[in-house]
Amino acid sequence: MAITEWEVCRTAIGKGRINVILCDDDPAFLNALNDELTRIINKLSIAASIILINKPADLTTERLAACDMAFLDIDFDGEDRNGIDIARALREVNGSVLLFFVTNYIDYAPVGFEVQAFRSS
Repeated sequence: MAITEWEVCRTAIGKGRINVILCDDDPAFLNALNDELTRIINKLSIAASIILINKPADLTTERLAACDMAFLDIDFDGEDRNGIDIARALREVNGSVLLFFVTNYIDYAPVGFEVQAFRSS
């Protein structure tokens, strides 16, 4: 996992505060991702709100519409929605969001192009 300062700066340009969604069903990975992103945000002195979500059902349309940057897992065991579904919904309500897929499944990489993901990691 490598979030660059450039990606965070790019998102924050012209905004007083950025809204970030981290969505993954693995609590340890979700916390590690949050720690890395928080470290970068603090280093850059950027105001941010980071929401950690481990169930796709908790992602409301309002949350998606307010999001500036989203990190989405693709496969959620036992859930009705997956990360691809979330990315499509996100693009419908917020075309300018910077979208990242965080997955270990290389098979999903082509779908990242479909929803204009910035990078899959």
